[in-house]
Parts: sequence; structure tokens; C-alpha cells
Amino acid sequence: REPDYWQGRKDTDVDSEDFTRQAPPGRPTIGNATRHRDDVEAVVEVLRQYQPEITIIHTLGGDKYDHGNAGYMMYLAFRRAIQTGIPVGKLWMVPGGWLREPEARENGRGKPDVVIDVTDYVETMCRALNLHVSQNGGLKCKDFIQPGKKYYEEFITVIDNATEKDRSQTGSKNLPPD
Repeated sequence: REPDYWQGRKDTDVDSEDFTRQAPPGRPTIGNATRHRDDVEAVVEVLRQYQPEITIIHTLGGDKYDHGNAGYMMYLAFRRAIQTGIPVGKLWMVPGGWLREPEARENGRGKPDVVIDVTDYVETMCRALNLHVSQNGGLKCKDFIQPGKKYYEEFITVIDNATEKDRSQTGSKNLPPD
């Protein structure tokens, strides 16, 4: 659930009685969900079902409240999955939020260790974002995409639970120590 944005509903404070009364069915807001074992376990179950080699999520302490909490929720679920023997691989986060702080850059935690050329996919990404009002819908791809320019996505490996076999198959090298 979103804490502030309710399509077709009046805006109410998360701590109010009206918020509880108007709340649609589903799990709590992401900020509250990180505090409840059942909600973390729901994410662990998704990890159990898909057993991802790579999981990409927002950064802990991200620039937006729900983004940072989504990163924290996945971090908790990923650690729990590993503890219970679920074969998950790597948890990557976008280098934003706390990882952009000077201290994180200086000690290396905020330095991306994964760089992927996404040039061939930028137009598709732009078209997809245009379909969602909450994601800058209406962004003009022709204004964003510059012909001949290369586009890259950067990530930070926060947890690396991949085996040596996984690393050799994906070509990952120079990963930070666990």
C-alpha cells in the first residue's frame, strides 16, 4: 500500500482512524510491513518460489520513503532466505540513498561494482515509464534518448550468496568480499 496516494479516496494521515477505515485490502504500507515477521515471510516465500540468481531493489535509506523501506524489506527477506537454505544469489541495490553519502563513497560501500550496458533497452524502458503516471508518465523518449550515446545501469552488490559456479557462468568478477 502507498501511505499517501489513494486513487479515488481522500488523502488521510497514516495514523488516523480514517486511514484505517478507508484502507484497501492487502498488506500494510511498506514502512510498517518491515516491522512484521509475516510480511517479511511473504517476501521470503516469493524468493523461495523463484530462487532468483540476481535480485535488484531500491537502496536502503533510498531517496523516497517507500523505496528505502522496500530495499530494507528485501534485505531482511534475503537474509532470512539464506538462513533457511533458499538458494538465492545476489542482492543488488541501485547506488542511491545512504550509498551516495560521502562516507559510503569513501569506504567503498557506495561504489558500484556492477555496470551493465543497457543502451539497447533504453527506448523500451522509456516507453514503459510513459505508461505509468506515477513514473513520470508522458516523458518524451525523443527528448531523453540521445542517438549514439551509451547508457549504463550501475548496482552495488549488497549480498553475494552465489556459488563459484554461478560466478563463472555469469562472468561476474572482482566482487567485494562477503
